[in-house]
Amino acid sequence: MRALVTLVLALACAACGGATRKTCDGDTLADQPELCLGLTTVQGSVNLVRTAFVGARPIWSVPIANRSVRPLEVRKVAFVGATEFMVRTSWAMDEALSAVPATSVMGGKEVFLQIEFAPTKVGTFVGTVTIESNATNLPVATFDVKGCAVPPGDDGSQPMPCQ
Repeated sequence: MRALVTLVLALACAACGGATRKTCDGDTLADQPELCLGLTTVQGSVNLVRTAFVGARPIWSVPIANRSVRPLEVRKVAFVGATEFMVRTSWAMDEALSAVPATSVMGGKEVFLQIEFAPTKVGTFVGTVTIESNATNLPVATFDVKGCAVPPGDDGSQPMPCQ
């Protein structure tokens, strides 16, 4: 009889539904692999914008987190765009992106992309990063990078923001 009551209560709770889990919420882990980028979105798209003096080499660090109990398989990372950008992964720092092996990210863990902007001339430079994985929420993630290079300041000031 106790088993029957437990079963009825379990079915009743399942039928009433629980709180809906928000993707990449950080509080709970999903049942299937989830790719969560540590970036903010602007009007529905993710963009990294950086202004730097010519000759500088600022670096963005972009976390790729798995908010799931199952491993996230990052299968491929690609970059298309200006040669002023260099994209590296935390699991194969010295490898060209075309040679980077796949990696597994366990639940609640993260790996990183490092994106270096190294302008040698004044101008605006753009590119796109693509990440392919087994994530159910975002099997192919893309984001844009934009760098604006300005002449070096001789007064120690910071460069003006990118337009």
